[in-house]
Amino acid sequence: MRLNIVNFLDADWEYDYKRPHLEGLGKYTNLLCIEPPMTLNILLRHPLLFLDWLKRRRYFRQIGSTLWLYKPLALVPYSISLRFQIFRKLNKYIMRASIRNVIKKLWMSDHILMLSHPAQEYVIGMLNERCICYDLYDEHSESRVTSSKIRKLVKGEELKILNKADVIFTSARNLYETKKVINPNTHFVPNAADVKFFMKSMEADTKIPPDILKIPEPRIGLIGNINDIVDMDLLVYIAEQKPDWSIILIGNINGSPHFLKSQSFSRCKKLSNIHIMGFRNYETLPSYQKGLDVCLLPYLINEYTLNVYPNKVHQYLAGGKPVVSTDLPEMRPFVEVVDITINHDDFLDHVEKALINDNAIISEKRIKIAIENSVEKRAELKVLLLNEVLNGK
Repeated sequence: MRLNIVNFLDADWEYDYKRPHLEGLGKYTNLLCIEPPMTLNILLRHPLLFLDWLKRRRYFRQIGSTLWLYKPLALVPYSISLRFQIFRKLNKYIMRASIRNVIKKLWMSDHILMLSHPAQEYVIGMLNERCICYDLYDEHSESRVTSSKIRKLVKGEELKILNKADVIFTSARNLYETKKVINPNTHFVPNAADVKFFMKSMEADTKIPPDILKIPEPRIGLIGNINDIVDMDLLVYIAEQKPDWSIILIGNINGSPHFLKSQSFSRCKKLSNIHIMGFRNYETLPSYQKGLDVCLLPYLINEYTLNVYPNKVHQYLAGGKPVVSTDLPEMRPFVEVVDITINHDDFLDHVEKALINDNAIISEKRIKIAIENSVEKRAELKVLLLNEVLNGK
Protein backbone atom coordinates (compact mmCIF):
# COMPACT_ATOMS: atom_id res chain seq x y z
CA MET A 1 0.00 0.00 0.00
CA ARG A 2 1.38 3.43 -0.97
CA LEU A 3 2.14 5.89 1.78
CA ASN A 4 0.26 9.20 1.90
CA ILE A 5 2.54 12.16 2.64
CA VAL A 6 1.77 15.85 3.17
CA ASN A 7 5.08 17.68 2.77
CA PHE A 8 5.42 21.34 3.74
CA LEU A 9 8.00 23.01 1.48
CA ASP A 10 10.15 25.98 2.52
CA ALA A 11 10.26 27.39 -1.05
CA ASP A 12 7.96 27.43 -4.06
CA TRP A 13 8.26 24.38 -6.28
CA GLU A 14 10.08 26.17 -9.11
CA TYR A 15 12.79 27.44 -6.74
CA ASP A 16 13.08 24.52 -4.31
CA TYR A 17 16.46 22.79 -4.63
CA LYS A 18 14.86 19.68 -3.07
CA ARG A 19 12.58 19.31 -6.10
CA PRO A 20 14.44 16.25 -7.53
CA HIS A 21 14.08 14.47 -4.17
CA LEU A 22 10.39 15.24 -4.04
CA GLU A 23 9.86 13.99 -7.59
CA GLY A 24 11.70 10.80 -6.61
CA LEU A 25 9.57 10.39 -3.49
CA GLY A 26 6.44 11.01 -5.57
CA LYS A 27 7.20 7.90 -7.62
CA TYR A 28 6.74 5.67 -4.55
CA THR A 29 4.12 7.57 -2.51
CA ASN A 30 1.01 9.73 -2.81
CA LEU A 31 2.70 13.08 -2.20
CA LEU A 32 0.97 16.40 -1.58
CA CYS A 33 3.47 19.28 -1.38
CA ILE A 34 2.32 22.43 0.42
CA GLU A 35 4.13 25.49 -0.92
CA PRO A 36 4.77 28.53 1.33
CA PRO A 37 1.41 30.29 1.67
CA MET A 38 0.06 33.22 -0.30
CA THR A 39 -0.06 36.01 2.29
CA LEU A 40 -1.41 39.48 2.97
CA ASN A 41 1.95 41.18 2.36
CA ILE A 42 2.02 39.69 -1.15
CA LEU A 43 -1.47 41.15 -1.76
CA LEU A 44 -0.21 44.58 -0.71
CA ARG A 45 3.16 44.49 -2.46
CA HIS A 46 2.33 42.37 -5.52
CA PRO A 47 -1.44 42.58 -6.20
CA LEU A 48 -1.13 41.12 -9.72
CA LEU A 49 0.57 38.03 -8.30
CA PHE A 50 -2.22 37.68 -5.76
CA LEU A 51 -4.89 37.99 -8.49
CA ASP A 52 -3.09 35.33 -10.51
CA TRP A 53 -3.19 33.08 -7.43
CA LEU A 54 -6.96 33.55 -7.22
CA LYS A 55 -7.39 32.93 -10.94
CA ARG A 56 -5.51 29.64 -10.65
CA ARG A 57 -7.81 28.47 -7.85
CA ARG A 58 -5.24 28.62 -5.10
CA TYR A 59 -2.54 27.03 -7.18
CA PHE A 60 -3.78 23.47 -6.77
CA ARG A 61 -1.86 21.56 -9.42
CA GLN A 62 -1.21 17.94 -10.27
CA ILE A 63 2.30 17.58 -11.69
CA GLY A 64 2.63 13.80 -11.61
CA SER A 65 0.38 10.77 -11.40
CA THR A 66 0.72 10.80 -7.59
CA LEU A 67 2.28 14.22 -6.95
CA TRP A 68 0.30 17.40 -6.25
CA LEU A 69 1.10 21.00 -5.28
CA TYR A 70 -1.07 23.28 -3.20
CA LYS A 71 -0.40 26.88 -2.18
CA PRO A 72 -2.75 27.86 0.67
CA LEU A 73 -3.78 31.27 1.91
CA ALA A 74 -2.37 32.58 5.21
CA LEU A 75 -2.03 35.91 6.98
CA VAL A 76 1.78 36.21 7.08
CA PRO A 77 4.80 34.23 5.79
CA TYR A 78 6.72 31.76 7.95
CA SER A 79 9.46 34.35 8.58
CA ILE A 80 6.96 36.60 10.42
CA SER A 81 4.90 33.91 12.15
CA LEU A 82 8.17 32.57 13.55
CA ARG A 83 8.51 35.77 15.62
CA PHE A 84 4.91 36.22 16.79
CA GLN A 85 2.82 33.47 18.38
CA ILE A 86 -0.45 35.25 17.56
CA PHE A 87 0.36 35.02 13.84
CA ARG A 88 1.20 31.33 14.18
CA LYS A 89 -2.27 30.75 15.67
CA LEU A 90 -4.00 32.82 12.98
CA ASN A 91 -2.08 31.14 10.15
CA LYS A 92 -2.96 27.74 11.57
CA TYR A 93 -6.64 28.66 11.77
CA ILE A 94 -6.71 30.02 8.20
CA MET A 95 -4.77 27.17 6.57
CA ARG A 96 -6.30 24.23 8.40
CA ALA A 97 -9.67 24.00 6.61
CA SER A 98 -8.34 24.54 3.06
CA ILE A 99 -5.54 21.98 3.38
CA ARG A 100 -7.89 19.44 4.98
CA ASN A 101 -10.24 19.90 2.02
CA VAL A 102 -7.42 19.16 -0.41
CA ILE A 103 -6.43 16.05 1.57
CA LYS A 104 -10.07 14.91 1.51
CA LYS A 105 -10.26 15.56 -2.23
CA LEU A 106 -7.24 13.31 -2.76
CA TRP A 107 -8.62 10.58 -0.45
CA MET A 108 -5.40 10.73 1.58
CA SER A 109 -6.24 9.06 4.89
CA ASP A 110 -3.64 8.12 7.52
CA HIS A 111 -1.17 10.59 6.09
CA ILE A 112 2.37 11.38 7.23
CA LEU A 113 3.27 15.00 8.00
CA MET A 114 6.69 15.93 6.61
CA LEU A 115 8.29 19.24 7.62
CA SER A 116 11.37 20.89 6.11
CA HIS A 117 11.94 24.01 8.25
CA PRO A 118 11.69 24.86 11.97
CA ALA A 119 9.28 27.75 11.24
CA GLN A 120 6.68 25.12 10.27
CA GLU A 121 6.47 23.69 13.80
CA TYR A 122 3.05 25.19 14.39
CA VAL A 123 1.39 22.99 11.74
CA ILE A 124 2.04 19.87 13.84
CA GLY A 125 -1.34 18.43 14.85
CA MET A 126 -3.23 20.73 12.47
CA LEU A 127 -4.06 17.96 9.99
CA ASN A 128 -4.55 14.96 12.31
CA GLU A 129 -1.47 13.28 10.88
CA ARG A 130 -0.61 9.68 11.69
CA CYS A 131 3.07 10.40 12.21
CA ILE A 132 5.58 13.26 11.92
CA CYS A 133 8.75 13.28 9.84
CA TYR A 134 11.36 16.07 9.88
CA ASP A 135 13.27 16.09 6.58
CA LEU A 136 16.35 18.17 7.38
CA TYR A 137 18.71 19.45 4.67
CA ASP A 138 20.50 22.34 6.42
CA GLU A 139 21.51 23.60 9.83
CA HIS A 140 18.94 26.39 9.70
CA SER A 141 20.04 27.96 12.98
CA GLU A 142 23.47 28.71 11.46
CA SER A 143 22.15 30.55 8.39
CA ARG A 144 24.08 33.76 7.74
CA VAL A 145 21.09 35.22 5.90
CA THR A 146 19.19 35.84 9.15
CA SER A 147 19.95 37.79 12.34
CA SER A 148 21.22 36.22 15.56
CA LYS A 149 17.79 36.79 17.14
CA ILE A 150 16.03 34.87 14.35
CA ARG A 151 18.62 32.10 14.50
CA LYS A 152 17.85 31.70 18.22
CA LEU A 153 14.12 31.44 17.48
CA VAL A 154 14.81 28.91 14.71
CA LYS A 155 16.86 26.81 17.13
CA GLY A 156 14.03 26.81 19.65
CA GLU A 157 11.37 25.80 17.12
CA GLU A 158 13.60 23.07 15.73
CA LEU A 159 14.11 21.62 19.20
CA LYS A 160 10.33 21.29 19.50
CA ILE A 161 10.15 19.44 16.17
CA LEU A 162 13.05 17.15 17.07
CA ASN A 163 11.27 16.14 20.28
CA LYS A 164 7.88 15.61 18.58
CA ALA A 165 9.02 13.89 15.37
CA ASP A 166 8.61 10.13 14.96
CA VAL A 167 11.50 10.00 12.50
CA ILE A 168 14.14 12.43 11.24
CA PHE A 169 16.05 12.37 7.95
CA THR A 170 19.31 14.32 7.69
CA SER A 171 21.21 14.97 4.48
CA ALA A 172 24.63 15.47 6.09
CA ARG A 173 26.63 13.36 8.53
CA ASN A 174 27.23 16.26 10.89
CA LEU A 175 23.48 16.93 11.03
CA TYR A 176 22.93 13.25 11.78
CA GLU A 177 25.44 13.28 14.65
CA THR A 178 23.95 16.38 16.31
CA LYS A 179 20.25 15.54 15.87
CA LYS A 180 20.41 11.91 16.95
CA VAL A 181 21.49 13.08 20.41
CA ILE A 182 18.02 14.65 20.76
CA ASN A 183 16.00 12.10 18.79
CA PRO A 184 17.48 8.56 18.49
CA ASN A 185 15.29 7.76 15.47
CA THR A 186 17.44 9.98 13.25
CA HIS A 187 18.83 8.68 9.96
CA PHE A 188 21.47 9.82 7.49
CA VAL A 189 19.85 10.01 4.05
CA PRO A 190 22.37 11.75 1.76
CA ASN A 191 21.47 14.13 -1.01
CA ALA A 192 21.10 12.78 -4.53
CA ALA A 193 20.17 13.80 -8.08
CA ASP A 194 17.76 12.92 -10.84
CA VAL A 195 20.55 11.09 -12.60
CA LYS A 196 18.66 10.16 -15.78
CA PHE A 197 17.56 13.76 -16.21
CA PHE A 198 21.08 15.21 -15.88
CA MET A 199 22.61 12.54 -18.08
CA LYS A 200 20.82 14.41 -20.88
CA SER A 201 23.72 16.86 -20.80
CA MET A 202 25.81 14.19 -22.55
CA GLU A 203 23.32 13.50 -25.33
CA ALA A 204 23.98 14.79 -28.83
CA ASP A 205 20.39 16.00 -29.14
CA THR A 206 20.79 18.30 -26.14
CA LYS A 207 21.58 21.77 -27.44
CA ILE A 208 23.63 24.31 -25.50
CA PRO A 209 21.49 27.46 -25.06
CA PRO A 210 22.56 30.43 -27.20
CA ASP A 211 23.10 32.73 -24.19
CA ILE A 212 25.88 30.51 -22.85
CA LEU A 213 27.16 29.32 -26.22
CA LYS A 214 28.17 32.85 -27.14
CA ILE A 215 30.38 33.13 -24.03
CA PRO A 216 34.05 32.28 -24.80
CA GLU A 217 35.55 28.95 -23.70
CA PRO A 218 36.80 27.58 -21.44
CA ARG A 219 33.66 27.94 -19.36
CA ILE A 220 33.68 26.99 -15.70
CA GLY A 221 30.69 27.52 -13.49
CA LEU A 222 28.26 27.02 -10.66
CA ILE A 223 24.63 25.97 -11.13
CA GLY A 224 22.85 26.83 -7.89
CA ASN A 225 21.70 29.66 -5.65
CA ILE A 226 24.02 32.67 -5.45
CA ASN A 227 24.06 33.76 -1.83
CA ASP A 228 26.06 34.17 1.37
CA ILE A 229 27.62 30.68 1.32
CA VAL A 230 29.28 31.18 -2.10
CA ASP A 231 32.91 32.28 -1.82
CA MET A 232 32.74 35.33 -4.08
CA ASP A 233 36.33 36.28 -3.22
CA LEU A 234 37.43 32.94 -4.66
CA LEU A 235 35.53 33.58 -7.89
CA VAL A 236 37.01 37.09 -8.16
CA TYR A 237 40.49 35.66 -7.61
CA ILE A 238 40.06 33.08 -10.37
CA ALA A 239 38.63 35.68 -12.76
CA GLU A 240 41.53 38.05 -12.15
CA GLN A 241 44.20 35.34 -12.38
CA LYS A 242 42.68 33.80 -15.52
CA PRO A 243 41.10 36.60 -17.58
CA ASP A 244 40.76 34.22 -20.56
CA TRP A 245 38.48 31.89 -18.56
CA SER A 246 34.72 32.53 -18.43
CA ILE A 247 33.04 32.02 -15.05
CA ILE A 248 29.32 31.24 -15.36
CA LEU A 249 26.90 31.63 -12.42
CA ILE A 250 23.45 30.15 -13.06
CA GLY A 251 20.93 30.40 -10.25
CA ASN A 252 18.62 32.53 -8.18
CA ILE A 253 20.38 35.46 -6.48
CA ASN A 254 18.91 35.19 -2.99
CA GLY A 255 21.59 36.41 -0.61
CA SER A 256 21.14 38.64 2.41
CA PRO A 257 21.25 42.47 2.09
CA HIS A 258 24.79 42.29 3.49
CA PHE A 259 25.81 39.87 0.71
CA LEU A 260 24.18 41.90 -2.04
CA LYS A 261 25.97 45.06 -0.85
CA SER A 262 29.31 43.34 -0.24
CA GLN A 263 32.48 44.41 -1.99
CA SER A 264 33.04 40.85 -3.24
CA PHE A 265 29.66 40.62 -4.98
CA SER A 266 30.11 44.11 -6.43
CA ARG A 267 33.51 43.15 -7.84
CA CYS A 268 32.01 40.01 -9.37
CA LYS A 269 29.42 42.07 -11.21
CA LYS A 270 32.12 44.38 -12.61
CA LEU A 271 34.49 41.73 -13.98
CA SER A 272 33.87 41.10 -17.68
CA ASN A 273 34.68 37.38 -17.52
CA ILE A 274 32.20 36.64 -14.71
CA HIS A 275 28.73 36.09 -16.18
CA ILE A 276 25.90 36.22 -13.62
CA MET A 277 23.08 34.69 -15.66
CA GLY A 278 20.46 34.44 -12.92
CA PHE A 279 17.65 31.92 -12.52
CA ARG A 280 16.97 29.36 -15.24
CA ASN A 281 14.07 26.89 -15.27
CA TYR A 282 14.96 23.47 -13.88
CA GLU A 283 14.00 21.78 -17.16
CA THR A 284 16.80 23.67 -18.96
CA LEU A 285 19.64 22.88 -16.54
CA PRO A 286 21.09 19.84 -18.41
CA SER A 287 21.44 22.08 -21.49
CA TYR A 288 23.30 24.72 -19.50
CA GLN A 289 25.43 22.11 -17.75
CA LYS A 290 26.47 20.79 -21.17
CA GLY A 291 27.95 24.23 -21.89
CA LEU A 292 30.34 24.04 -18.91
CA ASP A 293 33.84 22.54 -19.12
CA VAL A 294 34.32 22.32 -15.33
CA CYS A 295 31.63 22.50 -12.63
CA LEU A 296 32.30 24.27 -9.35
CA LEU A 297 31.35 23.95 -5.68
CA PRO A 298 32.95 27.24 -4.52
CA TYR A 299 31.54 27.41 -1.01
CA LEU A 300 32.85 29.12 2.08
CA ILE A 301 33.76 26.84 4.98
CA ASN A 302 31.83 27.86 8.10
CA GLU A 303 29.40 26.46 10.69
CA TYR A 304 26.60 26.41 8.14
CA THR A 305 28.45 24.72 5.27
CA LEU A 306 29.92 22.08 7.58
CA ASN A 307 26.35 20.69 7.41
CA VAL A 308 25.86 21.18 3.66
CA TYR A 309 25.73 18.30 1.18
CA PRO A 310 25.23 19.96 -2.23
CA ASN A 311 22.90 17.77 -4.28
CA LYS A 312 24.29 19.51 -7.37
CA VAL A 313 27.46 17.42 -7.05
CA HIS A 314 25.53 14.38 -8.32
CA GLN A 315 23.91 16.49 -11.03
CA TYR A 316 27.38 17.45 -12.22
CA LEU A 317 28.67 13.86 -12.00
CA ALA A 318 25.61 12.52 -13.85
CA GLY A 319 26.72 14.66 -16.80
CA GLY A 320 30.25 13.26 -16.57
CA LYS A 321 31.62 16.71 -15.72
CA PRO A 322 34.83 17.45 -13.76
CA VAL A 323 34.00 18.87 -10.33
CA VAL A 324 36.21 21.12 -8.19
CA SER A 325 35.15 21.89 -4.61
CA THR A 326 36.31 23.70 -1.54
CA ASP A 327 36.90 21.42 1.46
CA LEU A 328 33.28 20.62 2.33
CA PRO A 329 33.21 17.63 4.73
CA GLU A 330 30.43 15.92 2.75
CA MET A 331 32.52 15.96 -0.43
CA ARG A 332 35.50 14.10 1.07
CA PRO A 333 34.01 10.61 0.47
CA PHE A 334 33.95 11.46 -3.27
CA VAL A 335 37.62 12.35 -3.56
CA GLU A 336 37.96 9.89 -6.47
CA VAL A 337 35.66 11.99 -8.63
CA VAL A 338 35.65 15.41 -6.92
CA ASP A 339 38.80 17.53 -6.57
CA ILE A 340 38.90 18.83 -2.98
CA THR A 341 40.90 22.02 -2.47
CA ILE A 342 42.20 23.88 0.58
CA ASN A 343 42.79 27.46 -0.63
CA HIS A 344 42.37 29.78 -3.60
CA ASP A 345 45.60 28.77 -5.34
CA ASP A 346 44.81 25.10 -4.90
CA PHE A 347 41.32 25.60 -6.33
CA LEU A 348 42.71 27.44 -9.35
CA ASP A 349 45.33 24.74 -9.90
CA HIS A 350 42.74 21.92 -9.84
CA VAL A 351 40.45 23.72 -12.27
CA GLU A 352 43.37 24.15 -14.64
CA LYS A 353 44.28 20.45 -14.39
CA ALA A 354 40.64 19.45 -14.93
CA LEU A 355 40.53 21.48 -18.13
CA ILE A 356 43.63 19.71 -19.42
CA ASN A 357 43.30 16.16 -18.10
CA ASP A 358 39.60 15.33 -18.50
CA ASN A 359 38.97 12.05 -20.38
CA ALA A 360 36.29 9.44 -21.09
CA ILE A 361 37.55 6.96 -18.45
CA ILE A 362 37.27 9.50 -15.63
CA SER A 363 33.91 10.66 -16.98
CA GLU A 364 32.52 7.11 -16.80
CA LYS A 365 33.67 6.81 -13.19
CA ARG A 366 31.80 10.02 -12.34
CA ILE A 367 28.60 8.72 -13.94
CA LYS A 368 28.87 5.45 -12.03
CA ILE A 369 29.08 7.33 -8.71
CA ALA A 370 26.09 9.46 -9.68
CA ILE A 371 23.98 6.38 -10.47
CA GLU A 372 24.72 5.07 -6.98
CA ASN A 373 23.30 8.35 -5.62
CA SER A 374 20.00 8.67 -7.46
CA VAL A 375 16.83 10.20 -6.02
CA GLU A 376 15.08 6.86 -6.57
CA LYS A 377 17.49 5.09 -4.22
CA ARG A 378 17.00 7.78 -1.57
CA ALA A 379 13.21 7.63 -1.95
CA GLU A 380 13.24 3.87 -1.46
CA LEU A 381 15.21 4.31 1.76
CA LYS A 382 12.83 6.97 3.08
CA VAL A 383 9.78 4.81 2.31
CA LEU A 384 11.41 1.87 4.10
CA LEU A 385 12.13 3.96 7.21
CA LEU A 386 8.65 5.52 7.22
CA ASN A 387 7.03 2.08 6.98
CA GLU A 388 9.09 0.94 9.95
CA VAL A 389 7.71 3.85 11.97
CA LEU A 390 4.12 3.18 10.93
CA ASN A 391 4.40 -0.56 11.63
CA GLY A 392 5.66 0.27 15.11
CA LYS A 393 2.65 2.45 15.93
